[in-house]
Amino acid sequence: MKPLLIVFEGLDGAGKSTQSDNLSTFLADHGIDNIKTRWNSSLILRKAIKKAKRNKNLVPVTYSLIHATDFYDRQERTVKPSLKDGVTVVADRWFYTGLARDVARGVPENYVNGLYTLALKPDIIFYLRMDLKGAYQRIHQGRQPHYWEAGMDTGVSKDLNESYVIFTQRLIQRYEQLARQHGFIPIDANRPPQEVTKEVQDKILKVLQLHGHKSSSPGEVLRPVTLSVPDLLASRR
Repeated sequence: MKPLLIVFEGLDGAGKSTQSDNLSTFLADHGIDNIKTRWNSSLILRKAIKKAKRNKNLVPVTYSLIHATDFYDRQERTVKPSLKDGVTVVADRWFYTGLARDVARGVPENYVNGLYTLALKPDIIFYLRMDLKGAYQRIHQGRQPHYWEAGMDTGVSKDLNESYVIFTQRLIQRYEQLARQHGFIPIDANRPPQEVTKEVQDKILKVLQLHGHKSSSPGEVLRPVTLSVPDLLASRR
């Protein structure tokens, strides 16, 4: 089977890490070799990014550039070689995160788009869609949003929670725009995580069937279906 690049996108708190971990395990259980990659996880950059964020040393343009550098380091060192070797990649955020966050921070859209012209296009983009109320409640479970999460660097408000609300509204608008432009498959992430996991797995099983994959799980057979890829993508509406 052709290796797939599967991406999870969405707001902080939408459950991307949980769902990407769950999907990686699910794929492995079905005999599909896969690796995971996460935003800000480049071995040569992650410490520098953490230090810059901790010291609040980034302005919107440098914030954009340093994350793009992290992205390309992972793409070239890990993602491309894995796909070439037949290994599926599950990504907790892809370059769409940059397209959303950077533009929400006021960086010109054409500039940000230019940064990611060499980015690989995923086979599947799951958009864990949350409304502002759901995101606010998730983030505020036992803590306050952090400086960057709240978009405090944008100067929209000196109040942390007010800045979070304004910045998150910008992010939601931007993600909805990207979803239309890039064919995201929306998943209602306001629901309990187990319900989200079930929907993701159901959709992935259909993709595996389309690619002719036979499950290696004991007692489970993936039966032929008549869905086409356009049919599957149409379910995002």
